[in-house]
Amino acid sequence: MTDHSNTTPPAPSAPTTPTARPRPQFGELATPEEQRAAIAVPLDVAASESVPVVEADATAREKADGKAAAKAAAKADRDAEPTLADQKESSTGTAVRAPSDRFASWALLGLGLFNILTTSSALIDLPAAITQFFAADDLDPYGPVGTARVLGIAALVVSVGLWILTLVLVQRRVNAGRISWWIPLVTGLISIIVVLVCVGGAMMIDPAVFQYIQQMSGAAS
Repeated sequence: MTDHSNTTPPAPSAPTTPTARPRPQFGELATPEEQRAAIAVPLDVAASESVPVVEADATAREKADGKAAAKAAAKADRDAEPTLADQKESSTGTAVRAPSDRFASWALLGLGLFNILTTSSALIDLPAAITQFFAADDLDPYGPVGTARVLGIAALVVSVGLWILTLVLVQRRVNAGRISWWIPLVTGLISIIVVLVCVGGAMMIDPAVFQYIQQMSGAAS
């Protein structure tokens, strides 16, 4: 019978540790467990939420796209800006045209103002002016004084209003570098037509003047 009292039990073998996975190199994707271990996130949280895996080149692509967009915007701005030659040509054309146009505009405005000042006294007292005009022809005194006075004042008011409007329009167009000499011509023509209609109407409503005009036209024919 064998004695086992002095037999030494074998020593327990050391627990084998699994071979550790080498640390992922730059650009490699780590497992979710390795990512959580690196940021100290408990494993029990992994069951409730997932950790997004960030691609290494996402930031680089965003930067590249931003630079490309910035270059495209800068190029578009350069194309939209007028060149120095275009600016010089535009300023030269305006400078050549502006002095002559400005001189013609202000000259016509001055002529219109002179016409208003010289005719204002006759338009204010139009009956007296008509009587004086036909005094050499031995006509009877002018009859419809009130109507003629209203027509004369109306013609004067229209002339002054048109002149003020012309002054404002010319000033704005001259400041903007646009042609304005034609505005005093148009408003002056309108003013002359209004004055002639008012004065002619005042003459035709008087019987003596109307008969005299008929006689003169019959003699001329």
